[in-house]
Amino acid sequence: MSSAPTPPTSAHPTGHTGARHPDGTGLSVYLDYNATTPVDPAVLEAMLPFWAEHFGNPSSSHHYGPPARQALHRARQQVSTLIGATHDSSVVFTGSGSESVALAIRGAVLASDRLGRGAHVITQATEHPAVLAACAYLRDLHGVRVTVLQVDSTGLVDPEGVAEALTDDTVLVSVMHANNETGTIQPVGEIARLAHARGALVHCDAAQSVGKIDGRRSPDRRWPARRGSSPRPGRPGIGADGRGWCGRSRRSGPTSSVASTGRPAARRPGRTAAGHRRGRRVGCG
Repeated sequence: MSSAPTPPTSAHPTGHTGARHPDGTGLSVYLDYNATTPVDPAVLEAMLPFWAEHFGNPSSSHHYGPPARQALHRARQQVSTLIGATHDSSVVFTGSGSESVALAIRGAVLASDRLGRGAHVITQATEHPAVLAACAYLRDLHGVRVTVLQVDSTGLVDPEGVAEALTDDTVLVSVMHANNETGTIQPVGEIARLAHARGALVHCDAAQSVGKIDGRRSPDRRWPARRGSSPRPGRPGIGADGRGWCGRSRRSGPTSSVASTGRPAARRPGRTAAGHRRGRRVGCG
């Protein structure tokens, strides 16, 4: 079983090894980097100008808008390069990893021409609760058939089990890359090849691996999944927001549960915070 490394806290420049315990008693060592991390000073420095000086709305046409809009564009380019996305515009910044998961999974299935005609989704038992909840939502509210595959003693999904579960009605296969509790790294590339051969889309929750493990495949250096979700726990950066990406497909458009504001190319409602995205750009470094 291979596992995703957790950064040692002793290497963090803010000195969170030996920090005072939250209850005020004694000293503690923080090791739960897969849940969230302190903000890296370089990330904080990159973000600060956008909280005070370049605070404009990226969508604004007056002179406060362009600096934020340009920073947002640069952040999207860097994230796109990190994951090997074909188009920068396929990167969608969200408010959290859970939102990104819901946007990707619900969007893929609700946009499918199989919805209401036996649509089928495959996932596995140790996925993040956000993935399992999104699948349950589709099952309970839209009648989608959901197959939840079990894992072996090391936490791995057997690709042969995925192959057996695939049908002509399978719209989406959702399998995470690295598990935050066990460190198990799933064979996403092999699973994706099987799914794509049957005409199904693949969603990969890569929250625990992007930036730590290179999941891009050779020779085109792109992730095997055509849509994915990734907040940023696991490395010093910003742990409270997220991002998603989707490949070009006529039936894979992300769908928000909240009406959009009508901004150009909006896939989710609300203003994008340039400061968070600038920090994400540095954190991807």
